[in-house]
Amino acid sequence: MIWDLHCHLNGFSGRTPHERIAQMILCADRMGIDRLCVYMGMSFEYDPPPDLLRQQNDEVMQALEHWRHRAFGFVYLNPNHLEFSLREFDRCVRDGPMVGVKLWTARRAREPEPCRHESRRDGLFGSGQQPPPGVANAADVLTHMFHVE
Repeated sequence: MIWDLHCHLNGFSGRTPHERIAQMILCADRMGIDRLCVYMGMSFEYDPPPDLLRQQNDEVMQALEHWRHRAFGFVYLNPNHLEFSLREFDRCVRDGPMVGVKLWTARRAREPEPCRHESRRDGLFGSGQQPPPGVANAADVLTHMFHVE
């Protein structure tokens, strides 16, 4: 089984999340990729505010609606909005279909990441939930870290 562990809806054509993931699946099929991990919605922003984070997470969940057998979503959080991010984690992962956390570049790598610590406090799948088929360890956190002077 081949997985593409880093996909964005942003890089595909289509007006809606459904159209974009359909294009992503066609591309994956051409390359023999069985599963996709999808991060972020249909746009990029360096330091997204809570309303944009929610919109982006909603877009990923919409994209996954018909493709849960092929695609897994990671909730997009911003450590600059910690309380919102913790609530969004609960909505999208603990109580929703997503399987991990994506923190993008809103902070430098040398700064603490409170969301990562908090997301592991009860385990990603609290309340007796099990990870989706094909996900062995559902405590994954993806962060983009780089250093810019």
